Amino acid sequence: MLARVWRGLRTPSLSRRLVLALAAGLVLVALEILAWEYASHRWRTDDYTGLSSAAEAFSGYLLAAPEADRVVMLRTLIEDINHWRRDDPERWPGEVAALWLGRDGQVIYESHPRLRQALLAQGAGRGVRELDERMHWACRLDSELGSLRMVEPQRSAEQVVQHVAPQLRFYLLIAFPVALLPIWLAVYRGLRPLREFVQRLAERDAQDLRPLAVRMPQVELQPLGQAFDAMLERLRRQRERERQFVQEAAHELRTPLAVIGAQAHALRWANDAEQREQAAQALDGAVARAAHLSRQLLTLASVESLETALPEQAADLAEQTRAQLAELLPLAEARGIGLALDAPDQLPSHIPLPLWRSLLGNLVDNALRYCPPGSRIEVSLGEQAGALSLRVADDGPGIAPADWPRVFERFWRADQTQASGTGLGLAIVRQVVLSLGGRIKVGPGLNGRGVAFHASGLAPSGAPELEAKESGLQLSIPPTRRDVMVIR
Repeated sequence: MLARVWRGLRTPSLSRRLVLALAAGLVLVALEILAWEYASHRWRTDDYTGLSSAAEAFSGYLLAAPEADRVVMLRTLIEDINHWRRDDPERWPGEVAALWLGRDGQVIYESHPRLRQALLAQGAGRGVRELDERMHWACRLDSELGSLRMVEPQRSAEQVVQHVAPQLRFYLLIAFPVALLPIWLAVYRGLRPLREFVQRLAERDAQDLRPLAVRMPQVELQPLGQAFDAMLERLRRQRERERQFVQEAAHELRTPLAVIGAQAHALRWANDAEQREQAAQALDGAVARAAHLSRQLLTLASVESLETALPEQAADLAEQTRAQLAELLPLAEARGIGLALDAPDQLPSHIPLPLWRSLLGNLVDNALRYCPPGSRIEVSLGEQAGALSLRVADDGPGIAPADWPRVFERFWRADQTQASGTGLGLAIVRQVVLSLGGRIKVGPGLNGRGVAFHASGLAPSGAPELEAKESGLQLSIPPTRRDVMVIR
């Protein structure tokens, strides 16, 4: 039972926080009042004129009264003052003492005989002195009536606090529920949109991604509703893209699978070796296309879901690029395409190598697929403003400028090209660039012909122990050789 109550108290609650904040505010108000009373008391103590003013008033009364009545009048005034002080001892502790000496120095009246010696030693004017282990205000007024000497006990700072604190406690206890009620009502009504928001979420089907459209009049709550509706809209668009992606992937796989089925049937019923050879070649091509499409689909899915954690050690992307282009040399030579690399000797970076291989491989593969024999492909690698930059340009048939905004769409291929492809390579490129925090642009290629893809703003290079040394135009170099490999 106690454990459950304790867990409930430890659970964050706006209502509990509101009550605690209000209590803390009232406590601060009480402390401020006590501090003000204390400061006022110190100020009154340092510049107190009440006793001297009373002595002047008493002297005036005595001077105006008949001589026979003066002692009785002074005794009555002092007793009235002390009676009034005894009615409120917390505010006015102790009694006022008076000593009246005639002009001949004889005692005419004294209210507290035990203080005679102390009052006789009182100097002229007003001041502060200690009597009976207590600080007193003291004053001495000499006139034609003689010398009137008076002392009044001071109230200490502790007594001031003890006098004010009970009153504050009483008023704060009264004010607390009165102040809490309107604040609690305001918060309760202000949080009503949140309760409606939670209720709509609880009633909403998991497949329903329409905006909640909860009306939140409070300015503080409006960003919450807008952000949640925006998130639902993004989820809805993402689900729509995934649905469309699945449909397009199924459509793209249908063609090679249909070809595989047809050629397998033709291979089975072929009458001679020539027909079987033709069917086998067609079957191999369809299988290769289906396998390539499957790999591209898997690559795209893995890149989209990848969290790009940077490796602890930097890798030399210049060396990696040379090695990867060297692997593509046989294909480029077979198609009669020139391949060139412009890169520094070393370029350390913390970019994950799988992402870099996918980015570079798809850009170069795209150019190799669509460029005719005799074309040229140039790969440029470097740094710009502390970030990596990669440019792949060719002088092939190119892409119409009107189609540039669509080149990164999934399964899109230019109508004017007859090269085989999955239409996923550039979609993978775009996703890799976005995952590395960069951007990619499409533009004209070499000598105003072909097309160029420029990825910039990629993950910053690292590894201070390696320096990127700029060099001139270099042809691709295999990782096992340091001589220049010339490609036609």
